[in-house]
Amino acid sequence: INHNLSGADTWKIKLGTTASASDVYAGSWSNVAQLNQYHEPLIWSDEDLGFAYDTLLILPAAYTARYLTIEISSVGNPAGYVQVGRVFAGPMWQPTINAAYGLQDFVKDMSTTTRAESGTRWITERRRTRGVKCALEWLTPTEAEWFHELMMSGGTCKEVLYAPKATDLAYSQRYGFV
Repeated sequence: INHNLSGADTWKIKLGTTASASDVYAGSWSNVAQLNQYHEPLIWSDEDLGFAYDTLLILPAAYTARYLTIEISSVGNPAGYVQVGRVFAGPMWQPTINAAYGLQDFVKDMSTTTRAESGTRWITERRRTRGVKCALEWLTPTEAEWFHELMMSGGTCKEVLYAPKATDLAYSQRYGFV
């Protein structure tokens, strides 16, 4: 999250019982960015926050490890260094039957514009946040209990990664969010 990596950069994830080890999971090199950007790269108004699309990697199974190592290859980085603001790692849950048809993806722009008495426009540019409205109508009783506990423990303030299509990382980078 909040990185300066490009689509040409690659990364590898390792999980281990000791620092830098890969005895639990040894990933392979893959592209950081999966999606095509149709316009100039989206960078937040505060350039220190980096690109607007998070990098995303979903491992093939659930693992328990003490150490997580992220190796990054960013040979042509124009900044001359790699910047990653935050890393989110956590368990994944996917319902047996997906959300009901009719997901409503939205972007909420936190920016504001006002006018001075003279008519001059004052702009305060802020981040845009992604969101989705959906209904999980076909949860099994066990899944409903798990989801209820997630809502109780996470509430409004804890972070949850939403990846709408675990099998399509480009789609999940574009429409997913923490």
